[in-house]
Amino acid sequence: MRYPRCFLCGARGGVKLACKGTKITMRVLEWFTSRRSRDDWKSWWSLLITLPWVLGFGFLFSGARQKAEIAGRQEATLGFVKAYDRANHNQCQYSFMVGGRHFNGRSSSPAETASVGQQVQVYFDSGNPSVNSLEDFASASRRDRSVSLVAMVGVSLVAAVILSAKVSSRKRKGYHA
Repeated sequence: MRYPRCFLCGARGGVKLACKGTKITMRVLEWFTSRRSRDDWKSWWSLLITLPWVLGFGFLFSGARQKAEIAGRQEATLGFVKAYDRANHNQCQYSFMVGGRHFNGRSSSPAETASVGQQVQVYFDSGNPSVNSLEDFASASRRDRSVSLVAMVGVSLVAAVILSAKVSSRKRKGYHA
């Protein structure tokens, strides 16, 4: 039988003769691909599946906080739609003027449809008009905050189920945590 080469050092020989990196890789692959009974939990690594979700929702919540800060100093003006792409979540490119200067923006249109040349309400940060949107920053902040909180509850429930299964598995096997 011919063993595969180690992807780290190029050595042949399988698990017994290959380098340490290959042995570790083989163990990890074996752990993920082996058949396990319902009660067999090898480690706490199962909780890591929730980590990317927690980080993502943390960023979403952080963005909601930033929008809430901008909402306190937002102003509104009229602008004109320069381009519209309905297939891309009603994405509008628009331009507007503040203090005699032209600004451009790109945002999803809150209206069902928009047309090129249509006049739209543009919300912008009075301190930095390049931060702008077609949606009120306060309502966008509330929406993002509620979505992130509901999603965090869901991820927390998944983590709780994993922890519960791990703890009950350890208790049945006689381990003391």
